Amino acid sequence: MLKLCILCVLCVTCTSSTVLNNSKLFTQWRELSTQIFLNTNVLRPECQKAYETFLEEINENNLNALKMFDATAKVPSGILNGNIVQYGDFNECMEVETAQYCLVEIDFDPLWNESLSEYKDLVQSFNFFKDTFDAPAHRIPGFTMARWGFCIPQECSAEDLEKSLSANLGVSAQIRPGMCQKATKENKIFTTGDYIARLFFILVLLAVVSSTLFDYYRDGKGDSHTNVLLLKILMCFSLRQNVSKFLEVKENDGEEIAGLHGIRFLNALALLMSHKSISLFFNPFMNRTAAVDRLSRPWTIIAKNAIVYTDVFMLISGLLNANALLKDLHNGRTMKFKEKIINRIFRILPNVIALILFCTYILPLLGSGPLWPVVVDHHSTLCKQHMWKNIFFIHNYFGFENMCLTHTHQLGIDMQLFLVTPIFIYLIWTFKGIGLFLMGVVALLSTILRFWVSYENELTSVIYFGISVSKMFSVATLSYILPTHRATIYLIGVYLAYILKFSKPTTSFTKWQVALLWCFFLPMFLGTWLGPYHMVTKDYVYDKLEASYILALYPIFWGSSVAFGIYATNKNIAGWLGKLLNWKYFQISTKLAYALYLVQFPIFFYNVGQTKHVDEYRTYLQLEIVETVVIIVCSLLLVLFIEMPFQNIKKVLFDQPKRLHSKYHHMRVKDFKSG
Repeated sequence: MLKLCILCVLCVTCTSSTVLNNSKLFTQWRELSTQIFLNTNVLRPECQKAYETFLEEINENNLNALKMFDATAKVPSGILNGNIVQYGDFNECMEVETAQYCLVEIDFDPLWNESLSEYKDLVQSFNFFKDTFDAPAHRIPGFTMARWGFCIPQECSAEDLEKSLSANLGVSAQIRPGMCQKATKENKIFTTGDYIARLFFILVLLAVVSSTLFDYYRDGKGDSHTNVLLLKILMCFSLRQNVSKFLEVKENDGEEIAGLHGIRFLNALALLMSHKSISLFFNPFMNRTAAVDRLSRPWTIIAKNAIVYTDVFMLISGLLNANALLKDLHNGRTMKFKEKIINRIFRILPNVIALILFCTYILPLLGSGPLWPVVVDHHSTLCKQHMWKNIFFIHNYFGFENMCLTHTHQLGIDMQLFLVTPIFIYLIWTFKGIGLFLMGVVALLSTILRFWVSYENELTSVIYFGISVSKMFSVATLSYILPTHRATIYLIGVYLAYILKFSKPTTSFTKWQVALLWCFFLPMFLGTWLGPYHMVTKDYVYDKLEASYILALYPIFWGSSVAFGIYATNKNIAGWLGKLLNWKYFQISTKLAYALYLVQFPIFFYNVGQTKHVDEYRTYLQLEIVETVVIIVCSLLLVLFIEMPFQNIKKVLFDQPKRLHSKYHHMRVKDFKSG
């Protein structure tokens, strides 16, 4: 079997490298049989014996041996179109009890020479993401290696297959831990975590069902007519009440900052498509080179400059956190910080815990496939080791590579910046000049830090052709997931809250002033969003000075232009854009946004892990309808079963009648404005 496997890989090598210049050699390789093309000296005795038995069974037309033969990947058409990821038939291999399926990474670089560089670019799809054997593989796809599926006897180890490929082809080969999957799997031994996860979801489901039935029995009276605490908590899970609250749409009474719901929706959609574009290319495509070529168009900067979308959420977070604290001071001279921490914990933490428990202990049992060990099982292992860091919102300080649920880094950043927000708000409220000056200094230091770290480590916020997988992880670890680097955009949101809170409500602008403001900020917005379009073309050469300036300065330009858009919407000078962003039904999307952010990556990588065949890339896959509907439905379930019930529990346990210190109110506001 190993001979057959090596023959297949060799044929790929022939077709995609030196054989393009040597038809005689290709003819010889094409005629080689599975019987002679293996240096068995590199195999362990038990593997060699199993291999010889397999060959005998092939000659005897044994069904299982033929299935293993058939399941191993063969040479396809389209090598020059990047069709070098071949899974074979995973399911067929798993049908043979004595077999195992191994997905091998093969580095063909030793076989290339300068005269074949044009072919190399085509075979490797222009090396969109360069990868190496030691590069992390669980979140960003690589384009350098061929990935080939082998169905081999269980007596042969991953090391046997690696040595055989290296000895006979003269190339380097690697099988990552867990990437050899046996057809006969050992019975899973349930741990305490497995039981806790199952108990958690069973209890939540029972609470939802029982509370909903009880609510219907009481005709929607809920918990308003009971003083029993446990019953009140149970009724927090009533699906009848929570669906009604979820669908409730209110008119803006002037207390709410206008336009945020619409901005959240547009950014959530853009971020969804951007994240999908990364996970999508884990899948094997027969036209991968052509697909990547499409991604070299300047307009693809919309997806490759994805940091701007997360920056908007950081700005909105700073805006809302600061606005809530300023409102407390405005109404009663005291920031209700403890209350806000409790509120954040009950809103954010239950969703995170539910997602971690599901992805760690439930999801790994729900599927299988060639990449399943990398994109699903590996994250389960990471979460078993590091989930406690997520629960305490400190996981973003321990590196991106070993993070449990990497996409939750935003929660850590947001929590840490939230904890220091009261310092700035107190200083602004008490010593306005000092507070604003301090905010400016911190934003400036954060900008300088981004530039210095980017320049020293050659980082970038824009995905360009040829960037390595390891470099992408370095960008995340050294800059993207650190609050010290994201403070600038967050503080712009804090400053916007100050402007909106204390600017005159009757502020009016002439048509010329409005036109001048838009002429200033609109080019800034478009320049930041689309300006680095030249960096996404295939011929772009990385310039660390340019990349450092972009990483350092763009949050200021982008944040200022987005902040103006919010300000203009609230001052009614945004025209049709303001009306669009103020569409009241965007409130529903806002209620779904947090859950949507959490569940999209597990669903993306569930589908990647389940993929077992080569497909054709088509543009609509960037927002595939069925997958998107599943994401929305799962987000809705998370909101109705976890997020809203625990927010209701928080109200039952902690909310008290609000007392307004009205006697200080007008005097304090007057002092602040005059000071």
